[in-house]
Amino acid sequence: MNWFQALILGLVQGATELLPISSSAHLIIIPNILGWGENTLVFDTTLHLGTASALIIYFRKLIFRILVSLKSDYLTYGKKIYNYSSDSLLCFKIIAGTVPAGIVGFLFNDLFEEKFRDIKYTVYFLILGTILMFISQAVNDRKRKKDKDSSLNILTDEDNITYSRSIFIGMFQILALFPGFSRSGSTISAGMLSGLKKYEAAKYSFLLSIPIVLAAGVFQGLSSGEELFLLPIYIPIIGYISSLLSGLLAIKFLLKFLNNHSLNLFIFYRLILAASLLLLFIPML
Repeated sequence: MNWFQALILGLVQGATELLPISSSAHLIIIPNILGWGENTLVFDTTLHLGTASALIIYFRKLIFRILVSLKSDYLTYGKKIYNYSSDSLLCFKIIAGTVPAGIVGFLFNDLFEEKFRDIKYTVYFLILGTILMFISQAVNDRKRKKDKDSSLNILTDEDNITYSRSIFIGMFQILALFPGFSRSGSTISAGMLSGLKKYEAAKYSFLLSIPIVLAAGVFQGLSSGEELFLLPIYIPIIGYISSLLSGLLAIKFLLKFLNNHSLNLFIFYRLILAASLLLLFIPML
């Protein structure tokens, strides 16, 4: 791997991890098309840590507010969690929503990597993930037209995230283990199906992804072992920085975009990508 490949893959990871178009799909497709070969585990680690850093930097004020609130509430109420503030409770809800994908990923990640990491399955799951997004968009639009006074119009901040809603959205993070589904695409779709506006679904999707993406980076880093010393030091550094910067841009773009637009742009992109792959790799499918 050279610096140019590290730069491109870092930019792709940061953007596609956070936009609902699937980072795993693009990181499989691009090396296949360009003949670059598979990424090393340690390089994948730096890309995930770059994306996690982008999320932490973007939501730093909210994260700091949560940490301060947790400390204050613990000193005041101890284990009486029912008295905690909404900021503190949001942390517990994020943890609850992280558990399903965390358990499945920890137990079966190797199986998913070995079984589904090729073009054939990527195309299949890309199409299925697009269908999920289309359905959630249709359901969300129908609910908003049916009742303008429904919960779709009052779920405007983190206080309205319930434990059941967080776990429901978190269950859809499991789909991210299948290359092509997209973590953000799946969880945004789940948020919309549960009654959140597109913007709020995207925002909570990002918050919910912080523990998982960070844990994935750390776990891969611990698993990489001696691979850390096989790459020139500038390769992971370039991958990390480019992933971080493109991730920040992706977050800002998506949250602003979904304020006034639907998911249709991403649905069309995914359909075009799937159709192109079908044409390019028909013999493999």
